[in-house]
Amino acid sequence: MESEKTAIMSLRSFDTRSFDNSDDFRHSMGSSGGGVAITDGDMAERQKSFIARTLRTVGSKFFEGKPLTELSLHVSVFQPRSFLEKLVDDWDYGPYYLTRAAMEKNPLQRVKLVAAFVIAGLHGSASLSKPFNPILGETYSAKWKDGTSVYLEQTNHHPPVTHWLVRHPEDLYTFMGFGMFSGKVNMLENCVRTRRNGVNIVDFQGEGCSEQSLVRSSTESLIS
Repeated sequence: MESEKTAIMSLRSFDTRSFDNSDDFRHSMGSSGGGVAITDGDMAERQKSFIARTLRTVGSKFFEGKPLTELSLHVSVFQPRSFLEKLVDDWDYGPYYLTRAAMEKNPLQRVKLVAAFVIAGLHGSASLSKPFNPILGETYSAKWKDGTSVYLEQTNHHPPVTHWLVRHPEDLYTFMGFGMFSGKVNMLENCVRTRRNGVNIVDFQGEGCSEQSLVRSSTESLIS
């Protein structure tokens, strides 16, 4: 847990002015083959223990491919924050990529920068512990170092739906959208597959919009 917390804190504390084109933004837990690797032996053992305990608790629901939202999980697998706060991890590169995209006049280069923003933040959703489910009407707000304001609200409980709004302090861009979390455990394939169904929109204040769908993710080799 400590190495995961350190990785998150180092990501949140970066200064966009210190970036250059040679920086590949490599995650401290990144695997050479892609994804995030568990290199902490103690953490790996805790994950194995959690999976075994969960199998005993929910039994056949695991093997039936029940949605994750219908499973009750042991408190030991949770991290001390809400899903709304955790979701913001995915957007930590917004001050760098979206600000550059807003100032870019070439449409193709702007699309590339928006795509880089989406891809660069994917590892933010890769976590070895689960955030707590937000209650209906729960909100979360934050402000990045460059002054960008971030707002989120849980607008539906079943299925869980989150809406958000991210606004640059000089109105260079507005990033908004919604996501509905869904996920299943497939023991036959030994994996967990998740997705946030919804739409992301980046509005460059009269200079064009970019719309993206949210991606699927999976955790392989649950039991090894």
